[in-house]
Amino acid sequence: MIKLLSKKNFIPEILIVLFPIALVSGPLVPEIFILIINIFFLTTIIIKKDYHFLNNKLIYIISIFVFYVTSLSLFSEYKDQIFLKNIFYFRFILFILAIYYFLNKNSKFIYLIFYSLIIMFIILIIDGFYQFAYDKNLFGYPKYRSDRISSFFEDKLVLGSFISRYFFIIIALYFYLRNKFNDLIIIPFILLSFVLIVLTGERSALFLTIIGLIVIFILLDIKFLSKFIIILSAAIILS
Repeated sequence: MIKLLSKKNFIPEILIVLFPIALVSGPLVPEIFILIINIFFLTTIIIKKDYHFLNNKLIYIISIFVFYVTSLSLFSEYKDQIFLKNIFYFRFILFILAIYYFLNKNSKFIYLIFYSLIIMFIILIIDGFYQFAYDKNLFGYPKYRSDRISSFFEDKLVLGSFISRYFFIIIALYFYLRNKFNDLIIIPFILLSFVLIVLTGERSALFLTIIGLIVIFILLDIKFLSKFIIILSAAIILS
C-alpha cells in the first residue's frame, strides 16, 4: 500500500488518505490535517511555480461566493461570532485544490483514499449498530436521545447526514475504480449504510440518500441483477 504513495509528497498524501478517518475523532484533528496539507500545497506550488493549478473558473466562483458571504457577515448582528469563521473559510478552497494537485501528481493513491473511506464507514456502521442494540457505543457513549443514535458524535445528532454525504463519494470512487472489484461487493456496503441512516432517525438524510440512489440507478450502467438485489433488499428493509 505504501508503494502507492510518492516519496516527494508522502506527508500530504498520507494525511489526505487518513483525513476521512480523522473526521470521526472530532473537529481538531481534521483541522490540523487541513492546515498541514495546505501549507505543503502552497509551499510546493511556490517552489515549483505551478501556479496554473490556481487558474480554475470553479475556484474563482467559489472564492467570489466566500467573499460575498464574508462581506454579508459584517452587517450581521452576530458578526462577532461568525465573521472570523467566515473569513477563514478559504482554507477549504485551498484544501480542495491541494487534493486536486497531489492527485494530479500521483493518481495511484486514490485507491488508498477509497480504502480509508471504506474503513471509516465500517467503523461507523459497526459502532452505530452496536449503539442501537446496547444503548451505548463501543467507547461507552450513551444515546443522547432514546430514539436516535449518534455513534462517536455523542450529543451531535449528525451521524445520518454525515453518512449520507460521504456515502456518495465512496460510491463514486467505487465506480471510478470498478474494474478492480466485483459489483456485488458494493451491495452489502450500500445496504448497511442505508439501514444505519434509517436508524439514525434523520429524515432529511434518508430522503437525500433515497433520491441519490434513484439517480444512480437511472444513470449508471451496472448489472441488472445488482440493481434488482439492492432494490428488493431496500424494499424489504423499509417494510
